[in-house]
Amino acid sequence: MAARCLIETAGEMPPEHLSAADVIETVHNYEAKGYKHPTLVCVSGCLRRILLNLWEYHHAPKLNHLVPQLTSARPRNVTVSRAEIDAILAAASPSLRLFLLLCSDMALHSGTANAICSNHYVASTGTLRFNSKGQSRQALPVIDEIRAILEPLDHASTVPYVWQLRLAENRHGAKPTCYCADLLRIELKNFANPSASKNASSRTTCGAPPP
Repeated sequence: MAARCLIETAGEMPPEHLSAADVIETVHNYEAKGYKHPTLVCVSGCLRRILLNLWEYHHAPKLNHLVPQLTSARPRNVTVSRAEIDAILAAASPSLRLFLLLCSDMALHSGTANAICSNHYVASTGTLRFNSKGQSRQALPVIDEIRAILEPLDHASTVPYVWQLRLAENRHGAKPTCYCADLLRIELKNFANPSASKNASSRTTCGAPPP
């Protein structure tokens, strides 16, 4: 995205012809697109690295200092009590319990939690390996509660684990689980466990899996 924004401004201009005005215009253009703060942090960081690379290897002027250095949002605090967390998890179906634990204790985004499957889980070491929302590679050890849920599932299948459980619940006539944050009246940012992975800088609210 950062490279595309720079190309939109500079076109096919040789790197050595880049100017401060080009960089300032690039920053203004992507800031005007209305991206959320985490996206702006990512784009700004990538743009600084691109400009530094152009300066070091392609004879461009050093312009990376013109890109603002934005800080990531601080992790949100836990506002749900331990008793409330235990009550919610005890009442949840297996699929919803796994979804909540992945999002809260493992600090995964809701979309990532819904997509986790055998391609991402190393059972021998109890480790999840996946690309984060920012496309950085993550390797996180799973907590014992999640490992116990995953152990009996089909690791030869690429169906996401949450959906393996959901399908099994539907086959047994279980009442469909509601994943909608508005109906649950719970935000994962408030449900997050203090032991959640420090590798994640932010958490999202519950997302609704496809019907």
